[in-house]
Parts: sequence; C-alpha cells; structure tokens
Amino acid sequence: MSQAPTNVTQVTPAKKKRTRTAGPPKPAFVILQMLDESGQPSQIDKKRIKIVAVERSAEKVMEAMEDGTHTNAVYLRIVLPASQRPQQKTAGKDAPAAA
Repeated sequence: MSQAPTNVTQVTPAKKKRTRTAGPPKPAFVILQMLDESGQPSQIDKKRIKIVAVERSAEKVMEAMEDGTHTNAVYLRIVLPASQRPQQKTAGKDAPAAA
C-alpha cells in the first residue's frame, strides 16, 4: 500500500510593519553678512545681534512685521531639506511633488 505524500508547508510569521514617526528636530543655521553701502561685507559685533522670534507660521511673521512689533527687524525664510529615506512605493508614478 502506498501512502499519499504529505505536503507540509512552513508558515513564516508576517513581518511587523514599521510605524512612521517624525524625525527628531534638527538645527538650522543661517549665515549672514552685513553689507555696507558699497556692497562689501562689514564687521558685525555679535554682542549687538538679538534674535527676536522664531516662527513656523508665515502669517504670524507678516503680522509682526506689519504692526511694528519689532522695529528695524528683518526676517529670513529658510527651508530645511527633507531627510533622505529609502525609496518608497507611491500610489502612482505621476504623484505631485510637495512644494
């Protein structure tokens, strides 16, 4: 009598999906030069520089500039590049790029 071959398959446990979390805050550095009337860099006394505010909202910055909260102040807009991540599958090839 012949026995029927038994098909034994090994079941491997499914890998846990990694959850996405926000990256840790990263510092941003702004390099400034003070220019004189002829456009040449002039010396800056670091003791006389004051950081008045750091905002993420452009609306708050514009309100502060327009209402004169900080006289003789200027603002700089900086953009931190996105961190490098492994390529991820997207829904479509023509997905719109973030602006």
